[in-house]
Amino acid sequence: MTVLVLAGLGPAAGKTAVACGLLARWKEHGRSVAYAAVGVGAAEQAAFIGAALHLPETAASSVDQADALATPSADVVVVEVAGDAAEPGIGAAVAAAVAKTGGKVLPVLRYEQHLEASGVLAAVGKLGVPVVGAVVNDVP
Repeated sequence: MTVLVLAGLGPAAGKTAVACGLLARWKEHGRSVAYAAVGVGAAEQAAFIGAALHLPETAASSVDQADALATPSADVVVVEVAGDAAEPGIGAAVAAAVAKTGGKVLPVLRYEQHLEASGVLAAVGKLGVPVVGAVVNDVP
């Protein structure tokens, strides 16, 4: 099982859109997929992903705290941690999700015209966990 933990590096970064796109692609390629959301708004995000991808009820879940996270069984699981790197405690929530799932962290940040690598690296550093890359996303 592969677990990917999505963490936002700013408000409205588009984590849910990235999660939906990645899961849809893996599902198209015959992989079993699951989604878990952690934090404020998690239930609504899980319901949206579940409906959009026609997932069984057990494949889209939500919890308030990462400590309560139970990783669904699937080939690929995406865990989305609500909030962004500017919020207090987000690093701890991401670290807890990683500890519970063994997942790899993929930060998502919103594209800005004057975005510089130094700004991306500073935001990633606020998470306080190793990352596997980053997604620069543009949300309409």
